Amino acid sequence: MLNSQIPDKRIVAEWEPAIGTMIRWPLGIPSDLVVELASDDILYVLVETNNQENQATNNFNNWGVNIDNVVFINTDTYSHWTRDYGPQFVIGEEYWKVVNQHFNGYPVENGCQENFFFEDDIYHESRPLPPELRGWEEDDNTNIDFANQMNWEIQNLPLYFTGGNFMTDGYGMGFSTELMVNENNIDNNDFQQIVSDELFLSNYHIFDNPNVSSIQHIDCMAKLVNSETIIIKKVPETSPEYDCTENFANSFYELNTFYGRPFNIYRI
Repeated sequence: MLNSQIPDKRIVAEWEPAIGTMIRWPLGIPSDLVVELASDDILYVLVETNNQENQATNNFNNWGVNIDNVVFINTDTYSHWTRDYGPQFVIGEEYWKVVNQHFNGYPVENGCQENFFFEDDIYHESRPLPPELRGWEEDDNTNIDFANQMNWEIQNLPLYFTGGNFMTDGYGMGFSTELMVNENNIDNNDFQQIVSDELFLSNYHIFDNPNVSSIQHIDCMAKLVNSETIIIKKVPETSPEYDCTENFANSFYELNTFYGRPFNIYRI
C-alpha cells in the first residue's frame, strides 16, 4: 500500500515522458541524432540570427529531418550544452512554469583525495573559456526567451543551478554534489530552503564531490532511469578514485525511494 503522496507541485524528472528536445545551432551532436530526435517529437532549436535559422533549415532538409517538428527559439547562446543551462519544469494542478536559473559555466572544484597520486598539473579546468571568446552569460537568458516565445510562465530561481549536477525522482527528492551548494556561496541550510520554497524539493541529498578535480556533475556519476532505478559509475580498483566512487554509490544504498523501498542500483 502506498503511503506517500505525490506533491501538489513538483519538478519534472528526466525519465518522465517529454514532448520534445532542446538543442542548439551550431550543433554539438551528430546529424543522425537530430534526425532521430525530430522523427516523433518536437525539436526546439536555439538560434541567434535569421542566418543561423536558414543554415539549420537547409542542413535539416538535406539530412531528412522532419522539419514539421522543428521549432526555432531565438536567443543568444555561447555553448551547445543545453542539458546544463536549459529549462527545468515545475508542474502541478493547472500549474506549469519554466525554471529560470542562473548559469555560470563550469567551475572546477576539488573533491576525492583517496589514494591521490596524480601530478598537480595533470588536471585543468574543463571546457576552458579563452579570454578572447564570449562568455557563459550568453546562455543565461535562454530559458526566459524560450518561455516567452512559448507563452509559458517563468519561475525565477535565485541560484546557480546547473542541469548536469541535478537529478530528481519527480516526487520531491533531489540529488547533487556539493559543488551545487558551493558555487552559490551559501551554506547548505540556505540552499535547502530555497529549493524547497521555489522547486518544492523537500528531500534534497548533497553528496561529497566524487572526483579528484572536475566539474563534479552528478550526471558524470549516476543517472535515474525511473523513480526507483539508478545506474551508477563503477571504476577499477586500481583507480585513485575507486574508494570515493564506492562511497558515493554506497550513499544511494542507504536511501529509500518515494515508495519507501530501497533503490534498484546497477553499476556500469
